[in-house]
Amino acid sequence: MASKDESYDHPPDKNMRLNILFIADVNNSAIATSSRAWKKIMGGDVLYSANFLSPMQLLRAVSRKNPDIILFTWRGALSEILKDSKSIKYLQTSFINSKIIFSVPDYLGLKPTSSDEQLLKFADGVTVVSENLYAIYSQMNERIIPILVLRDLPDLNAINKTMLQKVNKKSQVIWVGNSKWGEGLGYIDHKGFKRFIQPIFASLHKLDPKLETIAIDRGSKFIPLENTLEMIRNSKFLLQFSDSEGTGLPIIEACGLGTIPITRDVGIARELLQGTLQQFIVTNADEALTRISNFKNNDITEQLIKAYENYIQKCISTIQSIEFRNVPIRLAERKNFKVKTSVKNSLWIRLRWIYRFLRN
Repeated sequence: MASKDESYDHPPDKNMRLNILFIADVNNSAIATSSRAWKKIMGGDVLYSANFLSPMQLLRAVSRKNPDIILFTWRGALSEILKDSKSIKYLQTSFINSKIIFSVPDYLGLKPTSSDEQLLKFADGVTVVSENLYAIYSQMNERIIPILVLRDLPDLNAINKTMLQKVNKKSQVIWVGNSKWGEGLGYIDHKGFKRFIQPIFASLHKLDPKLETIAIDRGSKFIPLENTLEMIRNSKFLLQFSDSEGTGLPIIEACGLGTIPITRDVGIARELLQGTLQQFIVTNADEALTRISNFKNNDITEQLIKAYENYIQKCISTIQSIEFRNVPIRLAERKNFKVKTSVKNSLWIRLRWIYRFLRN
């Protein structure tokens, strides 16, 4: 069983005196999960954008916190603020002593229509969740602003709590994701649900009608994290067939719960699955079916949990080593930042915030 790392709840001295405010999207997202994990390690507080009716309402709440660092873990909030004339003016004039940083947890910023280039021009710094994203954004950014690697973490306490439950692994295969992820930005089946997961499930049913397959599709229905982890814990295998992942939290959760992750070579798969566990990194559905057939009666729980513990300790150590103090505040760049805004765009942004607030 994975043991609780005592350093998880103790911020390191180098950032202890910094008042860090994390700006996430909604309180039940993967971004929010990582934000709360970072808060436990580095201190600070978390605000959720969807709890506010407008960008200005959020910014006023941020101002009341008087943070040293504003870290937009959901960079969509900062992107929309920079498209609203009233909000951007408030941001430029009311936070002259605060460092403004945004987080990159995915590869959306590589699309030609991405707003990340504007964010790079305005912000004081950027964090990325992997070494690969660090390399990409270093090239995009040309070292104009500091880039820091801030790795995603799952909810460690929830995983530990789930591991305490008695369970007999069932012969079931689970997929956790959002089949509609990225559709608004032109991505089609980015998580591979239709191209890979459904065909694999169909093949498994033919091979063994008694084998249970489960899809937790956040694009169709919200399932609380505790229930999701319990279903992962009860499963023998977890599948991940995304085209890309910044991290891929479900495969980390799977290892921590003794469930075998079978994944494409995306996100942190190669960092997490070391040694013989790399055989669970596959390229196609046939390879996934072979691994399921070969390991359906094997117990490698201890090996999986060891990989999980090693990876988590690495993440915690790198998070504790981050030096936010070395990020300078670029007041001149903020003041001179120009972006085209219009009444129509501002109205559309505010309507989106109202919609998110009501949906939340």
